[in-house]
Amino acid sequence: MINFAEDSQKNDWCQPMKINNYPSLFKINLELTYRCPRKCIYCIQKDMMTSSYGNEHVSTRKELKTQDIFSLFRQASKMEVKWINLTGGEPFLRKDILRLIEFASELSIKTGLPTKHAFSKSQMNSLKDAGLCRIGISLDSHIATVANYLVGDEHYFVESVENIRLAKAAGLEVMLLPVINRLTVREFPDFIRFAERLSVDLVRPQLYSGDPLQIRFSNNRQRESGRQDLNLKDPVETLKWINTIKSPILEKNRPELKTRKDTESSYNSDYSTTCAIGKGLVSVRPDGKVYFCPSMSDYTVGDIIKESLEDIWYHGKIKKILFPSRKSFWGTKCYSCSYLDECNKEGRCTERCLRHYGRAFAPDPWLCSHFKNQIDFSDRDLNERSRKGTELG
Repeated sequence: MINFAEDSQKNDWCQPMKINNYPSLFKINLELTYRCPRKCIYCIQKDMMTSSYGNEHVSTRKELKTQDIFSLFRQASKMEVKWINLTGGEPFLRKDILRLIEFASELSIKTGLPTKHAFSKSQMNSLKDAGLCRIGISLDSHIATVANYLVGDEHYFVESVENIRLAKAAGLEVMLLPVINRLTVREFPDFIRFAERLSVDLVRPQLYSGDPLQIRFSNNRQRESGRQDLNLKDPVETLKWINTIKSPILEKNRPELKTRKDTESSYNSDYSTTCAIGKGLVSVRPDGKVYFCPSMSDYTVGDIIKESLEDIWYHGKIKKILFPSRKSFWGTKCYSCSYLDECNKEGRCTERCLRHYGRAFAPDPWLCSHFKNQIDFSDRDLNERSRKGTELG
């Protein structure tokens, strides 16, 4: 059985290969739908069903058809993609979910599925029989009243615990996906102990801070839709604190704390990340639009209905974003910084730059110790274009 807690270090299949110095695609996050019956108080997915974003509208009518997804899987297999996450919304609302898992398995592509669905024993066994490798249970707290409150369902905690037991009995790998917020952060070590007692294989925490990394960036809608009373006061310090918790099932590689001997560099190694963006991962929206960062679904880099996956990855806009030229940083101190190449290599985050400055190519507020006042706002036209996101395309 695969131990997902050790995959990133021991298994070759989750390490991207490089072709001509460009990383190969090894993982796809495929959003099957934005539909979801839950009413999580911290989630903005419900906005995706009724609001336009990125000047486009995604509805159930525009969800990819089964044959479109099969085509994507065939292209992914040809490119030797090893893993596809079938996400949502609630992916189990897709009537073809078992067919999709089976088809991926036939192509030797491993699949994972995060969910808040309440499963029966037969449904869980069907997922295993179809070839699902890992199921992600979205449970935020080991305290029933808190977990139920966050999801808006008084039965959710009991359903989640039962899902974990059914998944383990079926032989599936189980990952918990807690959203850490002000209500749950203090009890997180106890949550880990709770997960260990249930024989969970991996816990992958996500942070809620008003502008959380794992929740989409879209102008100011996120701030308007989010619950400010749940915000973490200091997400960076929270991440560092999480890394001090000792548990074999806790994923700690985002961010990874590093040390650096060169103290003269403005590169702040304490906040460096091991983000897979640009190292082999892309995401696909329900309408087929491709984006390179799970936190930036508004900023698309291709369309699998109109373009091949290979062209999008190797020849499209994504290459310009992930490997920007120095001139892309004109107007910032990055433009003349001797550590720019190192910063890009070690994990400069485009999403964080957009949140702080309204432009993609700027100093990373986590990686750069001198990020304040680094933007030269003298060129109004440049910054107006940057705020609209046009520099991404």
